[in-house]
Amino acid sequence: MKRTAFLLLLLGIALTAALIARAGAATILDALRAAGWALLWLVPLHALPVGLDSLGWHALLGRHGRRAGRGYVAWAAAVRDAVAADIPLSGAAAPILGVRLLSLRGVPALEAAASVIVEGTLTLGAQLLFVALGVGLYFATAGDGRILLAAAPPLAVATALVALILALQVHGGVFGSLNRLTDRIARNPRFAALAGGPQRLHGVLVDLYARRAALLRCLLWQLAGLLAGTVEIWVALHLLGEPRSWVFALLLQSVGRAARSLAFVIPAGFGVQEAVYTLVGQVTGLPAPAALALSLATRFRDLVFGLPVLAGWQWQEGRRWLHTGRVRGNEATETER
Repeated sequence: MKRTAFLLLLLGIALTAALIARAGAATILDALRAAGWALLWLVPLHALPVGLDSLGWHALLGRHGRRAGRGYVAWAAAVRDAVAADIPLSGAAAPILGVRLLSLRGVPALEAAASVIVEGTLTLGAQLLFVALGVGLYFATAGDGRILLAAAPPLAVATALVALILALQVHGGVFGSLNRLTDRIARNPRFAALAGGPQRLHGVLVDLYARRAALLRCLLWQLAGLLAGTVEIWVALHLLGEPRSWVFALLLQSVGRAARSLAFVIPAGFGVQEAVYTLVGQVTGLPAPAALALSLATRFRDLVFGLPVLAGWQWQEGRRWLHTGRVRGNEATETER
C-alpha cells in the first residue's frame, strides 16, 4: 500500500512539474515573488475554515462533546488537517489520529470512530452542495454554459459515490472492509473497545445517523467552513495580481476541494489540484501561470500552518510518553519493594 501511495505521489509531483514547465516556471515564480511575504496572511485566514469545520465534528459527538470541549476538538481538527496536508504518505493516519485524540480526551473509541466516519461522509456531501453552489453562481453571473457542461459529469459521478457510501454505512455492507481499519486502531490498548468491532461500530453509526439535528448542524458548519475558505482564494488571487470576483473564488475553491477529496488515493492531491485549477482557468480566462501560482500559494499556506501544529502535537505526545514511562517506572519500583 505504501509503495502504491509513493508511486501515486511521484506521478502527482511529475504532473505538477509538467504543468509548471508548460505554463512557464519563470512567470509563476515572478507572480509569487511579487506577492511576497503578504502570502503569509493566508495562514491565519486558514484557521477560520478549520475552526468552523471542527464545530461540525463537535456537533456529532453529542454529550461526549462536552467532555472533549470545542477548543480541544478544534485543535484535534487542526492536527488532523496538518497530517493530511503536510505528510503525503500518511495514508489513513489522519482519521485514525482523530479517533486517538478524541479517545485521549475521554470520548469512547466507538463513538469517536463513528464521528470520524460520519463526518467524512458529510464532508463529501457538503462539498457536492458547495460545487453546485459555485458552478451555479458563476453561471448566473457570467452566463458561461461551458462551466455547466464541464461540471455535470463529475458531479453526477460524485453524487452516486456519496449515495453508495451512505447506503453501505447504514445497511452494514461496508463493515467487512472496516475490519482492517478497526483492527489497526485496536492495536493500541487505548482503543481495545474497537477490537473486532465492525458490527458494534455499525450500531453506533446507525444511532448517529438517526440524530438528524446533529447531522444538519454538522453539514451547515462544514458549508460555513467551505465558504470561509473562499476568502483565502479571493485574497490570494488579489495578492498574485489576478483580482477576481468572490464568485470566481467560490468556483475555484469548490471545484478544487472536491477534486482533492474525490482523488483521495493520491497523497495530498498532488497534481490533481494543479490540473483542476489549470482546467478551470482555461474555461474562465484565468492564465495558467496564475492558476498554478495560486495552487502553490495554498500549498505554502498548508505547510506554514501545519508545521507548528504538528510540532505542538509531537511535543504533547512526547510529554505523555515521558509521563507514562515515569508512572510505569514508579509502579515497577513499588512492586519490587
